[in-house]
Amino acid sequence: MNLSISKVVALGAAACVGVLPALHGVRTENLVHQGFDQFVKGKFENVGLTFDGRIFPSPGLEEFATLSSPIVWQVREMPDGSLVAATGNNGTLYRVDGEGKESVLFQPEEPLSRALHVDAEGRIYVGTSPKGRVYRILTDGTQEVFFDPEDLYIWDIREGPDGFLYIATGGKAKVYRLPADYRYGDKTQTVFEGSESHVNVIAFDRDGQMVIGTGPGGTLYRVDADGKSYALFSSGAEEIRLLHPTDDGSIVFGTFSTKNTPSGDAAATAQKAPGTEGDGGEINPFQMTVYAGAPAELNGLFRLTVGGFVEPVWVLSPHKVFSATPLADNRWLVGSGTDGRLFRSEGGVEWSNLLAVPAGGEITQLLPMTRVDATVSADAAPDSTAGSDGVSDNVGRDPGISNTDSGFYVVSSNPGRIYKMAGAVAESCVYTSEVMDAGRTVAWGSLRHLSGMGLFDNHLKVSTRSGNVSDPNRSWSDWLPLEQGRIVSPNSRFLQYKVEIEAAHPGIQRIQAYYQEQNLAPEVGDIRILPGAYRLFAQPRPAQNINLSSVIRGGSDAALSAGAQRIPQLVPEKEEGAVTAVWMASDSNGDRLLFDLDIRKIGDPSWIRVVSEIPEPVFAMDIRGLDEGYYQVKIRADDRLDNLPERAASFDKESDPFLIDFTSPQVELQSLTTEGGIAIAKVVVTDQFGVISNAYYSVNGEQVLRSLPDDGLFDQTSETFTVVFDLIPGRDNSLVFQAYDENDNVGLVTRSIPGGE
Repeated sequence: MNLSISKVVALGAAACVGVLPALHGVRTENLVHQGFDQFVKGKFENVGLTFDGRIFPSPGLEEFATLSSPIVWQVREMPDGSLVAATGNNGTLYRVDGEGKESVLFQPEEPLSRALHVDAEGRIYVGTSPKGRVYRILTDGTQEVFFDPEDLYIWDIREGPDGFLYIATGGKAKVYRLPADYRYGDKTQTVFEGSESHVNVIAFDRDGQMVIGTGPGGTLYRVDADGKSYALFSSGAEEIRLLHPTDDGSIVFGTFSTKNTPSGDAAATAQKAPGTEGDGGEINPFQMTVYAGAPAELNGLFRLTVGGFVEPVWVLSPHKVFSATPLADNRWLVGSGTDGRLFRSEGGVEWSNLLAVPAGGEITQLLPMTRVDATVSADAAPDSTAGSDGVSDNVGRDPGISNTDSGFYVVSSNPGRIYKMAGAVAESCVYTSEVMDAGRTVAWGSLRHLSGMGLFDNHLKVSTRSGNVSDPNRSWSDWLPLEQGRIVSPNSRFLQYKVEIEAAHPGIQRIQAYYQEQNLAPEVGDIRILPGAYRLFAQPRPAQNINLSSVIRGGSDAALSAGAQRIPQLVPEKEEGAVTAVWMASDSNGDRLLFDLDIRKIGDPSWIRVVSEIPEPVFAMDIRGLDEGYYQVKIRADDRLDNLPERAASFDKESDPFLIDFTSPQVELQSLTTEGGIAIAKVVVTDQFGVISNAYYSVNGEQVLRSLPDDGLFDQTSETFTVVFDLIPGRDNSLVFQAYDENDNVGLVTRSIPGGE
C-alpha cells in the first residue's frame, strides 16, 4: 500500500489550529453540606436548624400518645390533667390519661369534630360537622345535644370574658352568643353574620371585643359590644385560621391558602375554603393536607398593629402554618404542615426549625402544659388574661410563656400523635444527613466538620455508612465511626453521615466529605469520514451578562467561566484528494485526551500509524497515494495527560469501512436508434468500486435533465439508462450524458447525431 505519510501529517497539522477548553483530570473532589436548604433534608432527632444553616441541640421530644384517628383537630387539658382530643374521619372524641392511653369518650353521628372547649368545671363542649351541632359532656359522663343550629359546620367554640359561649359556624358565617345558663332550645343571639361562607376562628382582644377570622377571602373583623362589625384587614388568602390578640393591642393571625395568587374581594368571596362543602354538599374533613405551592404571602403568621398596619411575624415558603403559640420576648412557636416541622420565630428575620416530630405529618396544635409533669420542666403558666381553658391554639387569647420554651404538648395529624416537648435539651441529639451521591463508585477520604468550636472538636461523634443503591437498606455497610477524621466506610457511590451532638455544643455549620474517583477509560463514539479537508476553529461565544444571583446561588466559578467558553466548529478547507476523520470522544473523569489515528485497507492484517498524540477529535488526510478500495481508521483515546502512567487508561474504536475511489465511472453509449424524429439512446455506466449515484443528460446544449436507471434505483456499480428525446429536423443534434459514482467521480459520453440520421 502506497501511503503518503508526509502529506497526511502536513494536513493533520493544519487541522489542529483550534484549541478546545481545558478539562480537569482525576483529582480529589468533595461534597459539601451547608446552609438551611441542604441540612433541612436530613433527619432530625432532638436537633434544630437555624435559618442560616446551623444545626444545634433542641428540646427533648417524647411521644406521649398514639391515637386511633389519623386526624387530630383539637386537644384540651382537663382539670385532672388528662387530655381530651377532637378528631376527624369519624369525629370520635378521645380521652388520654396520664399514661398516654386513649379511650373513647364520645362518638357523635357526624364525621368531623373540629371545635372543642372545656369550661372551668370540666364540662366538655364539642362542635361537629357537616350537620352542625354542639354536644355537651357533663362531668358525670352524661352526653347531650347542647346546641343545634341550622348551620352546616361548627368551626370554633370560645368562652368570652362575659362568661357567655360564642360559637362560630360555617355555611352562613354566623357567630352565636349563648348565656352561661343556656339550655337546649333556648333563644340565642346572633352577634355576627357575614357575607362569607365561614367564620373559622374567634378570639377576644385586651378590651374584651370579639375578633373573628373568616373564609373564603381571609378577612379579619372586630365586633364591638353593640354588635357592629368592622373589617380590619382582607388578606386575600382562603382562610384566617389562627388568632392571637396580644397585651399591646396588636392581633397576630395565621392565614392559610391553597391557591397561587391573592384574590380581590369579589374573587375571594367566590372561593370555597378547605374543608367546606362542594357542589354535592360533601366535605373533605382534612383538606388542609392539600398543597398547591401557594406563595408565602398567603401562608404565614402576621401581626396587625394598633395603627392598622400588617407586618410579617413568620413567613417561609412553601410551609403552611397549622398552629402557633407565643413565647417570651416576642418569639413564636409555629407548627407547619411539612414533615412535622416545628419552627421558632426569634423576632425580625431570624428563625429556626426547632425540631421535627418523628412520625411527620402536620403539627395541628401546640398546647402549653398547665400542670407540672415529672418528665417535663413546665415553666409555662397561663396568662392571667387568658381564657379559662388556657388554650394556646386558635381559640382566643393565649397563655404567655416564661423565658423557657418548655412544657408543651405537640399535637400532630397524619398520623395522629401527641408528644411532650421538654424544657431541657435532650440527652440524645442526633442529625442524620440525606444520602450523598458521588455519581459513581469512589474511594472516600476525610470528613471535615465546622462548628462553633472549630474543626474536628471532640464534642461531636461522627459516623458514616455507604452503599451502592440510593436508598439505605441491608445492602449498605454498618455505621462506622471516623478514624482520625477519615471515613472508613467501603468504597461506594452513596454515603450518609450521622452526627451526635452534646447538649452544650454550639452547633454544626458545615460538613465536607472528600473522595476520589477510580480512573475510567475514555470512550470514543461515532467516527465519520468526510470528503475534503477540514480544520477545527474555536469561535468565541457572544458576550453575555452574568446574573449576580446566579453567581451567589450556583458558585462563582461556573457562572463566571461561562462567559469565556469557546464553541468548537469545523471549517472546510477543500482540497482534492483529501478526507477528514472526525469523531466523538468523552471521559467520565473529565480527563484531557490525546488521540492516535491508524489506517488500513480492508483485508490487510496490519494497521499503519498516521498520527500520534493529537488533542482534537479531527484529522485531515491526503489520500492521493493510496490504492483504491475500502479502508478503516482506528482511533485510540488515552488520558495520560492527567494520570500517572500506572493509572492511565485508553480506548480503541474502529470506523465503519469507507471507500477511496479516484477513478471516474466508465460511460458507454451502447446503442442509438432514430425513427420518426425521435432518438432512443441506451447508455451503460460502470464503476470498479463505487455505486453509481447520479446521472444527467442534455440535448443540443439545452436544459440539463436527470436520468434514472432502467430499474429505477441507483444501487449498483453498473447501471443501464434509456434516454428518449426529439430530434430537431434539418440540423445536427447532440447528446451529452454524464454519470457520478458515490465519491462524486464523474464520467461522460457525447454523441453528435447528423441531421441526416
